[in-house]
Amino acid sequence: MAPFYDNAEPADCREIWKDLVNGRCKIVASFATLERAYLAVARTETRRARVTGRSLEILERVLLGNSAKVVAIELGLAHSTISGSLRHSLETLGLSDPPSRVPLGLAMLVRAARAQEAGGMQQNRGLLCHGVACDILSAPLRSLEPLLSPAVRDVAYLHAQGNSHAQIAARRRTSERTVANQLAKAFHRLGISGRAGLLGYLIVAPRAAARANNASC
Repeated sequence: MAPFYDNAEPADCREIWKDLVNGRCKIVASFATLERAYLAVARTETRRARVTGRSLEILERVLLGNSAKVVAIELGLAHSTISGSLRHSLETLGLSDPPSRVPLGLAMLVRAARAQEAGGMQQNRGLLCHGVACDILSAPLRSLEPLLSPAVRDVAYLHAQGNSHAQIAARRRTSERTVANQLAKAFHRLGISGRAGLLGYLIVAPRAAARANNASC
């Protein structure tokens, strides 16, 4: 049976992002597999709070791959200010996870929205998610399989999805030190630094994602 996204249409990421930050829709769920990231978005009957001004700038900078620490330095703000703003913005969009758990699907949406080109994500309309009619956005993730061992690859994916060292260790029944060493190995092999770099590596550029989506149809 073909994946449901084979019958999807190109998503207008700029309009969807605009609707999210202006409170016309909300995020119902975000999830990822080893191959794709997903974001479920639903229209709201009444307009929600908006994300504007400096809060929007902080949110977009983080979603585009910058760490909260880097954003704090660039904007001349305290790290706690950045974290608080990020948490509030994510809650406004419909997410309740802590700031470190920035969904891959949301990062992909913003990158595609800011790329000023069509494509990048696919959209299936009117699917149920948690009992709510949603538009499901999805896009492929760059494979880590050629470069990393299965164990290191799995740890990297869990880290990219916002899990802490402790959460990954508990899930894999190993120690936090082992997780830290595996992530260090992954970063070295991929030539990146930190979770922001990992997000940037995993997220396929919009034009390449559009080609991948078209090839799967």
